[in-house]
Amino acid sequence: MLTLPIVPAFVVPGTAPLSATSVWEYDSNLGKAEVRLVDVRKASLPPGARPGSAPSTFYRWRLSVRGLVYEELLELRENQLLTWERSATAFGGLYREVYSYPVPEFGMPEPLKKGPPWHWQGEIRRGEAANPPGLAVADQSTSPPLAQPGRPQSGPSSTPKAPAAAGGSLGQAQASGQVVGWETVNVLAGQFEAWHVHLERSDTFGTFQSIEVWVNPAIGVVQADGDLCWGGVIGKVQRLIGFDHFSVRLKATNVH
Repeated sequence: MLTLPIVPAFVVPGTAPLSATSVWEYDSNLGKAEVRLVDVRKASLPPGARPGSAPSTFYRWRLSVRGLVYEELLELRENQLLTWERSATAFGGLYREVYSYPVPEFGMPEPLKKGPPWHWQGEIRRGEAANPPGLAVADQSTSPPLAQPGRPQSGPSSTPKAPAAAGGSLGQAQASGQVVGWETVNVLAGQFEAWHVHLERSDTFGTFQSIEVWVNPAIGVVQADGDLCWGGVIGKVQRLIGFDHFSVRLKATNVH
């Protein structure tokens, strides 16, 4: 059984506009790590949306490090960043695992500010791509159509029950986090003021993450340190290359 590697949401939309050509380069404990924003799309407004409502934006980003490729599909709505899908690829595509959420995982509040911790729990599908409602789909192979997004338990509403996926494995996932404070960090790219965010995730497929992330609203993640635990074949690759701990420092960026 393969389980999905969990890494921080490197692409955290903030004050800077993000296009599908934005790139972040990091120095990590595993060598060079590169993050690319590979797709940005505006969602269509649902029927009956209130006048003046702003459509949400979907972001797909990709992390490449030591032969492993990790992707996330995010949705930025008013006051929250949600995760619809995570996937991991190893050995040049020989192994690939996809996980999605019938109701998306609450990632963090937007904009970030110091406050009480948040908690989310819900269902997770193994082996099935996300299908978020309202996403304009140009390529079914990478961004299939979509289910009604959820909310954090400590946020606007609790996560509703969703039906099991046909042909996939359904499990339970939980996530929590807290904005610790506004701090100064020094990395290869320079000195930045950033929000320090603590994140934890786990699921019934054997994945666990506990990580500290420093996010500058105009740049994104400038620093991250954490412990990761996955199972299955990709987990064996993880331990072989020392990916059970991941530490990155921003080296260069082209955000626009």
